[in-house]
Amino acid sequence: MSMFNIGLSGLKSTQTGLEVTSNNIANSGTAGYKNNTAEFAAVYNGSQRGGVKVANVKEDFVTGGEIVRTGNALDIAIDGQGFFAISENGRTAYTQAGQFQLDNDLI
Repeated sequence: MSMFNIGLSGLKSTQTGLEVTSNNIANSGTAGYKNNTAEFAAVYNGSQRGGVKVANVKEDFVTGGEIVRTGNALDIAIDGQGFFAISENGRTAYTQAGQFQLDNDLI
């Protein structure tokens, strides 16, 4: 692999890492948001080093976020691991955001 391609792989990986970090910052105030982490790995071409790549973008489902008291009786939080199961358009969905509202049918 040429020095140019090795450098380019580093730039692309750094860009992905910055995108992941930017997304974490942009969503830091979003209820139930779990941060992501970019995991990097070295690239080898036979016995020669070939740069770096993003091996995985991992979402953190283990670490709980900060519990904030809102004063809204319908807001609830999970202390530990788990998800709320909600029904949306007849389908079950899972969320960690505990900001709930009543609809017109009081459901």
